Amino acid sequence: MSIKKPSTLTVVYTINNNQEFKEERGRIFSNFTNDKGLPWAITAVSGGHSLQRLALIEEALENDRNNIAKELINITNPEDYDDIYEYIDANVRDR
Repeated sequence: MSIKKPSTLTVVYTINNNQEFKEERGRIFSNFTNDKGLPWAITAVSGGHSLQRLALIEEALENDRNNIAKELINITNPEDYDDIYEYIDANVRDR
């Protein structure tokens, strides 16, 4: 008997008002758990825009900017940059 691998769904919330989002944030974290056979569970939460971080890293690697890709792994505000060149202009002295 083979075990079917679970699927995942990624959702990105854009929060313009933290106070108004407070109730939804509480609902998210109340459902944050280990899946342990449940039909579904929230098993990962990330602060910041992780998908934007990955897009920037991918762009850096595609442009042979491995040094920039390494820096992007640890940035706390990836949503501040539309592309790697905006990041480079704002943060890199030696281009």
